[in-house]
Amino acid sequence: MKVFALSVLLLVFISLPLDAFTQTTPSINIGIDLQLGMARDTVVAKLAANYKVEKLREEGDDWFVANKSTPEVWIGTLGFHNGKLTYASRLWTEGGENSYTSLDS
Repeated sequence: MKVFALSVLLLVFISLPLDAFTQTTPSINIGIDLQLGMARDTVVAKLAANYKVEKLREEGDDWFVANKSTPEVWIGTLGFHNGKLTYASRLWTEGGENSYTSLDS
């Protein structure tokens, strides 16, 4: 009986997909794939290669991401704390619609 139970348990274990054992960090794409905890300098440098990236205000560590050719069209916003990404929001429309996706800690 023990051998049968162990065999069934082993069969169940082997049949599980590999990704059932790996934890994935939530991510969002705003020009590049972003994950919470990424370093601000890395994120800003990578995005600045293709987008306009600027701080929203003098105080705080919130940034906006926009098209280089049409900077009035925002693509998303980013927030950092202690130099690490803690918030990212992607705007999905370029008109008056309200459609966005966010990732925050």
